[in-house]
Amino acid sequence: MLDGGFGQFRDLLSWLCWKRSKYFAQVDHKYTSHTKSCLDTTL
Repeated sequence: MLDGGFGQFRDLLSWLCWKRSKYFAQVDHKYTSHTKSCLDTTL
């Protein structure tokens, strides 16, 4: 039931952003809590 409520919230938020000419992007739920520093890259 919680997933259905969240999906409806996301749809409403998407519509509100469209209505107010704001950018709304849905990202993949996998690995979104991981952060990567620019210092982690090797040259």
